[in-house]
Amino acid sequence: AKVDVGDILLNAKGRLSYFNYGEMAVTNLTMTGKGDRHLTYKQGIGYKSVFKFNSLTNSMTGNWFYLGNAEKENSKSEFYFGEGGLNFSGKDATYCFGSNQRYDGLVIIRPWYGDFTIAKRADDGVSVLFNHKVEFNTNDESGKPRTIIWEAKTRSNHGSLVTVTGNGTLLVNNTHFIDGTYYPPVTVMASATLAFGKGANLGKGAVTVEMDATMEVLSGINKF
Repeated sequence: AKVDVGDILLNAKGRLSYFNYGEMAVTNLTMTGKGDRHLTYKQGIGYKSVFKFNSLTNSMTGNWFYLGNAEKENSKSEFYFGEGGLNFSGKDATYCFGSNQRYDGLVIIRPWYGDFTIAKRADDGVSVLFNHKVEFNTNDESGKPRTIIWEAKTRSNHGSLVTVTGNGTLLVNNTHFIDGTYYPPVTVMASATLAFGKGANLGKGAVTVEMDATMEVLSGINKF
């Protein structure tokens, strides 16, 4: 099943779905309040959820907004983003790419119909956390290569794995926040490109660039 909705404002205790075994497309979603929140709850093993957002805004005043599932292990969720991208409104807003810390799972981030930006927070604080397996698929819904522009500052939980796939580009324009000893290994696969802007990096984790994939440093001096 497919569900198309318009603008949604979720309060501190809300979640977008209990589970999603089909596809949900949202024009604009804004999350408010405080306390850890997930987009889905009991997704179920073996089921993939698909969410599409023209824009997503995190206006929370504390804790994490999980792009993932809360209470089922080994779940898989695919998130498409339109030109509105991922945004922040509030000093303490944070996204978590991945399921609850108690469970493993895969989260796929990809363009919907064009390039999009994962914005940085106004104070340039840590605003995105990698948790478990995160894949950036740089092809849009129709298979056309696009660019995902990464402006947010990040950090990672232990055991996180990051892959870049497709035929487009993941452009990193910020730094991995150095507050611990773990940095996720990053694997660039297929014909994808991992590009770094001036001074940008994803920390000190190993970067593996497979055959036909590319890593670019676009300008300036970068420390890896």
